[in-house]
Formats: sequence, structure tokens, C-alpha cells
Amino acid sequence: MRKSRNDYTPYLFIAGIVAIVAIVALVLNSSTSLEGAPVYEVKTDNYQEVCTDNDPTNDYYKLGKTSFGRIEYLDYCLGESVVQHYCASSQAVKTTAPYECLNGCHNGYCLREAIS
Repeated sequence: MRKSRNDYTPYLFIAGIVAIVAIVALVLNSSTSLEGAPVYEVKTDNYQEVCTDNDPTNDYYKLGKTSFGRIEYLDYCLGESVVQHYCASSQAVKTTAPYECLNGCHNGYCLREAIS
């Protein structure tokens, strides 16, 4: 049995609604700039056979960089909280739960003092 064009109308209608919602969400996004999203993973030419971390103690006030394979994972801010990457083993990178920074978060680390 062959479907007529009218049989696809509900699907096109739903796809249209989803597209409109996506556009509205992008326009009403709380971002105040047109910059791209922060980068948490950077592909590199250097291959790390084992996981390395320049911040193994997960210091909230230091921007950490964890590397494994050809990827560098950077700590990042999630609102006023910081999320850090760490080596869960010599072959695995994981992230911490978000930690709320008392004075705010900036570029992947907690601020020691509030910015005026």
C-alpha cells in the first residue's frame, strides 16, 4: 500500500514545531554574547599513552588540564561552579561533580576574590 502526501502531514507538522522551538530557544538563550561555546576538549597532535593531569589534587583555584590519547580535557565553569577532569586510571578520564565557587568561576577555576 502506498502512502499519499497527506499521510505525512502530521510528521511534517511535528518537525516544523520542533524547528520553531529550537530557533526560539536559541534566540532566547541567556547568553549575552555571540561567541562560540567554551571548549573543554582539544584535539592535539601529541598522543598520550597514559592519562596525565597537571592538577592531580583537583585544586578548585587552578585551571587543570588532563590529557589522554590525542585529547586535552580542560576544567570548565558551569554557571558559578567548576567541573574538573581527572585521571580515573591510567586509561580513563572522568569529571568531578560541579563544585560551587564562593566568589564565582572564571575560565575553568574558582576566583579567590569576587570581581567588583
